[in-house]
Amino acid sequence: MEIMAAHRIPYAATACPGYPDDLVQKVEKARVIRGTRFINVLSPCVPGWGIPADRSLRIARLAVESRAWPLFEVEEGLRDTITREPAGIPVGEYLRAQQRYAHLTDGEVGEIQAEVDRRWAQLVARTEAGIAAGGRG
Repeated sequence: MEIMAAHRIPYAATACPGYPDDLVQKVEKARVIRGTRFINVLSPCVPGWGIPADRSLRIARLAVESRAWPLFEVEEGLRDTITREPAGIPVGEYLRAQQRYAHLTDGEVGEIQAEVDRRWAQLVARTEAGIAAGGRG
């Protein structure tokens, strides 16, 4: 998303199948915008993530609610908008739900949490700066 925003394309967004209303709204919005549009959709991989098929959407929602996969959009590379305020659950809940992260120590999960928190704070700051200055901060 940072690369797309840096190119100042008309529309870029993140989406998740666990939040279908948000996904549909972004697709509909992108359809009417002229120029390059990009929607980065989280796609759970049942065998790759080591998760049961019937839990894939729940785990995708954990990605959003833990702020590991925030739902937001960027217009013209300048205006960031968070489209779903996540609960802010510990990222460990998302990671521990997947076999692919079974090897992580508590310390490593803590490091990942710190990075997720840092990136979330940057996104919030860009959103607030865009509101205050009429563009990306």
